[in-house]
Amino acid sequence: MSKEHMGAENVKAFDTELSHILSDFVDDQGLLSFQLEARVTWGKPLAQDQAL
Repeated sequence: MSKEHMGAENVKAFDTELSHILSDFVDDQGLLSFQLEARVTWGKPLAQDQAL
């Protein structure tokens, strides 16, 4: 979904639709805030020779 592969018309349509979807979630200054949570597990793989 890079801009180079989408073409100008599709990029504009994507930006317009995404702006429309997110417009309900921005504050009075036009800023979108959200919480992000992630879990990182550290350790050594049990089987190093298995294909992903």
